[in-house]
Amino acid sequence: MRNLASSVTQKQIFDFYSKFGNIQKCKLECFADGMSRGFAYVQFEKEEDALTAVKQTNRQELDGKVLEVFQHVKRASDDNKNPASGGNNVFVQGIAKGTTEA
Repeated sequence: MRNLASSVTQKQIFDFYSKFGNIQKCKLECFADGMSRGFAYVQFEKEEDALTAVKQTNRQELDGKVLEVFQHVKRASDDNKNPASGGNNVFVQGIAKGTTEA
């Protein structure tokens, strides 16, 4: 997911996406100084939950910014690490600089 507002927190992302299914991981990406990089990852337990989340939240507004939400596509090198992993991850990008991990 990208294009997140600087005011969006990791907890907000978790709460926003938890209605679609069980979340295994939720990570707001930040710079070394703790400022948001404008994107986040959400990993669901089930691929179908991730697909539903993408379909229902792409182009939806969160804290004044329109989200861009995609199913995360693993690179070939990622597949070699865990070939059994499916497409249950959501990529979030565009979080405004200044957003902290908290």
